[in-house]
Formats: sequence, structure tokens, C-alpha cells
Amino acid sequence: MKKTILAILTLFAISMQGQEITIFTGSNYTEYSFQNPAPTAENFSAEGMGSYIEIGYRKKLGKKTKKSISYNLGFNLNEYNANTGNLANFYSWKTSYFGVRNGITIPVLYVGNGLEFDLELGATINAIVHGQQNINGMIYDIRKHEEFYGLTGWLDYGFAVKYNFNKNIKLAVGYSLSENYQLSSEDLWHNIYNPNGTEEIENVKFDNRRLKLGLILKLNNWIKWKNLYT
Repeated sequence: MKKTILAILTLFAISMQGQEITIFTGSNYTEYSFQNPAPTAENFSAEGMGSYIEIGYRKKLGKKTKKSISYNLGFNLNEYNANTGNLANFYSWKTSYFGVRNGITIPVLYVGNGLEFDLELGATINAIVHGQQNINGMIYDIRKHEEFYGLTGWLDYGFAVKYNFNKNIKLAVGYSLSENYQLSSEDLWHNIYNPNGTEEIENVKFDNRRLKLGLILKLNNWIKWKNLYT
């Protein structure tokens, strides 16, 4: 019985090789670009800062080496905030989006002493969960506004620097750039026409810069099966 349990735990530990849990938090620096196709409309932009948090799973592909590309799956919550105005008027937007991100991590340079430089590419599907607009002190719920409502896709690219703090934990710092694209059927073509194809409507574009800090937990190293049965 003891040998059977040990064999099962051995196979489980092998299956965990190259798999990690990731926890990241940081800040989003977002620019809103409001665009209206109407010839007489005025386009403008606003910018601001919000928070970011993501919990994810990472698995190395192919051979489990330091040069292996990793697949990433993460669940994140992002605040995309902005404000603008002048002496007479003040405008601000506070929005929160829940998203699912798929991506890859490509090792670029391994310095030694546990220091690693990676390139990161990803795509996220987001949906708004909270949205408020403030116009001169008047608060409006914008979750159902066509500029914000529906699914949005985000493409991101950036880099990360990682350090092996110990055999179980990596520390990471990263920076990325991203922008959004409307995906829902109602909004897919709203840059030009509304669903009836007769009326021009406003669109908002997000450009985002993200600075993040994180912990990466190596799953196989957390399994202390040798100490349990020896």
C-alpha cells in the first residue's frame, strides 16, 4: 500500500513539472479616445489610472527546459479610469472589467543566478461589471451605454523580468501595452453605423499601459511527497 501511494504521488509530481500558479497586481494607465463619425462632432481624449489583478495558470510546452515557451491562462479584473475637463467643466469615467486572458511567454535571455527576461503576448476577452460617468458632479451608470456595453477583445504585448527567489517562488515585474476591440454583435460595426445601418454613433477606444508585480509558484516543488513516506 505504501509503495502504491508513493508511485501515485510520483506520477502526480511528474505531471506537475513545468506548471505554475501566477498572481499579479499592478496599475493600468489608460487613455480614452472618444470618436464620433458625425462631421460636426468634436473628438477628444481623457486619461487616468486604475488597478489590475490577475490569477493564472502557466504550463511549459514541449520539453521542460529554461528555453521552453509557456502557455498562460488567467482571470483578471481591470479598472480603466480617465478624467478630463477645463475650468468650466469636469468629466471622469470609472470602469471595471472582468476578463479571461490566453497568452504565451517566450524566454529571451537567462542571465544566471535565477534572473530571466521574457517576452509576453496575449489576448483577453473582457466584459464590463461596473461603470460610472461623472459630469460636473452628476453620476451616471454607463454599463449599458453602447460605447462600453458588450464583449471587448484586448491584444497585449510586453516583457517581464523574473527572479528565482527560491526553488518554490519566482518574483516578477512586467510592463505591457494593449488596446481594445469591440466584439459583440451590437458593437462590432459601431465605428460607422448603428445596428440599423442608418445612424452614426459614438465610439470609445482604450489604449492601456500596465505595470505589474507578481509571484509565480512552481507547483511541482510544492509537493513534498518524499518527506511524507521516508
